[in-house]
Amino acid sequence: MAYNQDYTITQGETFNLYLNVTSGSIGQNISGSTFYLTVKKNLNDSDAQAVYQSNVYPSTGSTATLTIPSGTTATFTMKSYHYDLWYKDTAANKNALLNGRLNIQAAVTQRS
Repeated sequence: MAYNQDYTITQGETFNLYLNVTSGSIGQNISGSTFYLTVKKNLNDSDAQAVYQSNVYPSTGSTATLTIPSGTTATFTMKSYHYDLWYKDTAANKNALLNGRLNIQAAVTQRS
């Protein structure tokens, strides 16, 4: 079962989601696993219609970072998008970790 978590992103900023996989307080080796992040305008859109998709393949340790680059968030319109995050371990077991809304707000500062 996925944990529901909403985020607010300012249009044009880099969004980083830091993951630390543990069992109790012990870090778990996630090398060889895959994290899938998908962002969609509408919940029922196909994956081909997603506004953003990213796969992360950690190579060592118990941490991973999923990033939506500033150039991508700059293209998002001011609205609320649906997202989810899945984890697939080295035995091909898939689990939904997070889902919720990415709320995009306008940036006050427009200069770079």
